[in-house]
Amino acid sequence: MRTDVADMFRMPTGDADTFRMGSGDAETSQILPQDIYQFSHIIPSFKMTGFEAKGLPKDAYELDQAALPETVEEKTVPPHLIPRPKPEALCFPSKHTGKVFQTGQFWAFGGDYDDTPQFYGRIQKITLTQAFNEAAELKMHVCRLKATSFPENVIRWKDKRMPVGCGTFSVPKTKSCSIFVPELLTHQIFPQTSMDGNECTILPKIGQVWMIYTDWSPHYDIVALGEHYLDFEVVEVLDDALNYKVLALERAMVSSEEKNHFFRAAKSRPSRCYEEDGTGVIFTIPQSKMLRFSHQLPASRVTKEVDGEMKVLFEVDKKALPYGP
Repeated sequence: MRTDVADMFRMPTGDADTFRMGSGDAETSQILPQDIYQFSHIIPSFKMTGFEAKGLPKDAYELDQAALPETVEEKTVPPHLIPRPKPEALCFPSKHTGKVFQTGQFWAFGGDYDDTPQFYGRIQKITLTQAFNEAAELKMHVCRLKATSFPENVIRWKDKRMPVGCGTFSVPKTKSCSIFVPELLTHQIFPQTSMDGNECTILPKIGQVWMIYTDWSPHYDIVALGEHYLDFEVVEVLDDALNYKVLALERAMVSSEEKNHFFRAAKSRPSRCYEEDGTGVIFTIPQSKMLRFSHQLPASRVTKEVDGEMKVLFEVDKKALPYGP
């Protein structure tokens, strides 16, 4: 009975004990029964997964060097066996905003009536153009995400034109995109994407700062939103396990030279607030009313002096705030 064998090549990874089996008829041969003693001994080996080192294929083997002879016949690794790393997407920094853009990223942006980032999109393409004697201009080709299905218990907007700040969204494959300059994209978001990449989920998470409708109703329409008839409130998400426990935040007055706005835990809430919330600054928004969350605010924790004391505050990009706060 003949035994099929294949040549193994030492991989150019810097490890003397890493080998890969050849593929194809050119690297295979047969040992006939009468030549069985051509086999010297078994070499302890471990089949690797490809995650042990950069550039290492998943079908490589690590051999016990103690079982190898002092000299091994060297063979040149065929080009098709050398792993080629996938090209990485180029990053484009914007010197005006300090943001770094890359294809495949998800970003929030404003609508037609104001700059409040109540919409989301995925960067499909980035172009860099430069006219004669002018500075180079960076433009992002962004495909807008579209809200899809909700759990059965979630109360929907009656006006389908109202923006949806959280839920499940479809990721478009179409080439029909809108063009944005860096200043119009407020902040990058990191949704949970499906295995096929066709859908993504954006939900309020613990520690995030969101804008909510103060007195919410599913009957609000795009006209009321555009005419600035709706009131908003800033909250921090404390719990997202089932329903959403939130803490009301209020403006903190710091130096007038600051460009952004600062928020701290509220001491009380306005009397016009939603009756179901109760009177406390900590209240719960049920999952059924998740559309009360308007949009996430790009916020970071900072330490500032307030009323002569150093306080930990949330610094919020004022461009992400609507007309109310």
